[in-house]
Amino acid sequence: WRGIEQNNGNGTAFAGADLSLPAGIYVGTWTASVAAPSDQEFDIYAGIKKSFGPITADIGYIEYRYAGGSKATVNSNFGEFYGKLSFAPNKAPYTINAAYYDEDTKGYKTDNKLVGGDYYEFSATYDFGPVQSLISYGSFDGEKDITTFTLSKVVAEINFSVSYIDSGDKTPGTAGAQYGTKNKDFVVLQASKTF
Repeated sequence: WRGIEQNNGNGTAFAGADLSLPAGIYVGTWTASVAAPSDQEFDIYAGIKKSFGPITADIGYIEYRYAGGSKATVNSNFGEFYGKLSFAPNKAPYTINAAYYDEDTKGYKTDNKLVGGDYYEFSATYDFGPVQSLISYGSFDGEKDITTFTLSKVVAEINFSVSYIDSGDKTPGTAGAQYGTKNKDFVVLQASKTF
């Protein structure tokens, strides 16, 4: 999650469900296991998505809840308002995307500095035919800069993907940093199916 390891390097099963309503309104939920002090993450979100020619706008709110978590832990419950824009020309093999998330608690203080209050990301996809690709750059306020490269392919209606994630720490040597102070690289393998 934004270059932050949440399950101690272990794999996890995840599931989500979305409901699309008239006028572009949607609601959904997503869950996966996470490491202690919480056992499970539950996300609940709602928003409205509208297309204007090749541009799609999406605004909404997402709440992250952690079973067994408390306000005193790293895995505290919190929410974010978000806005997303996507540019996808008709029949073009690519998309260009931008997203911004604003945490409703405005982050937290470490070493008298407010960090973690917002997140923005720019990404692009390209369909090469045999495989699809994604490249993204995100910045988690005062915490991490994250670059991701993903290749994916659908086989027998199952989407397989491999991602390389370069998570660069923005607060090296800061003892109070909430999510650790090390640069990390991850390789993430994923298989998913939509019903």
